[in-house]
Amino acid sequence: MNRSFHVSKLLVPYDYSESAALGLEHAVIFAKSFNAEIFLLHILEASTFQNSLTHLFSSVEKKAEETSKEKLDEIAQRISNECGIKVTVMTEVGKTYKMISTVATSIEADLIFMGTHGSSGSGYSIGSNTTKVVQESNCPVIAVQNHAEKSSYDTIILPLDDTPESRQKVPFAMEIARKYNAKVVVVGLLESNNDDYTRKFYLKINQVQDYLAEHGCDSVSAVYQGYGPQ
Repeated sequence: MNRSFHVSKLLVPYDYSESAALGLEHAVIFAKSFNAEIFLLHILEASTFQNSLTHLFSSVEKKAEETSKEKLDEIAQRISNECGIKVTVMTEVGKTYKMISTVATSIEADLIFMGTHGSSGSGYSIGSNTTKVVQESNCPVIAVQNHAEKSSYDTIILPLDDTPESRQKVPFAMEIARKYNAKVVVVGLLESNNDDYTRKFYLKINQVQDYLAEHGCDSVSAVYQGYGPQ
């Protein structure tokens, strides 16, 4: 749990849907809290008629790219004027989830904010593109569902199992909780009914709560049995 949590670049895929706008709203609040830059990305799905040898855009694709950049520039300027946040706009052509992961790597993004269940037809839905981005991305992904009404965080659910990778999330949750004065709910998934395993697992959960308390975070915990038939 010694890994530091530093946020300076937020990538926000944007398809002009209501859910994408909500994802951007959350990203703006987050960027203000962490003094981070936003990279606003719109993706045009590659045309099936695009020449695979020359990779030239059709005139329709060129026009769509220009129009998209104009719209993104307007949004970026408004955010910059109202919130004092640096916003860089990007328009790319390709497969949505692949391009998001590629851009995130190229700009060394610290977080990806994605609105889910986009309604524009190419929406970044939690059931498709968001799930794939979570699987492929090298950085954490925050998915904002379209029914989310608040742009702050009062309660953070921190699910943990017994893997080292699971505990890597703890410093991230701690820093976000500190910024928003949020309570952390530590949810442990117990994968065995062995007495010694259970005792050690509860000890690890207690260590996580001690770590959170040392950094000024309020927390509660719950442990659920998730093992299969023995």
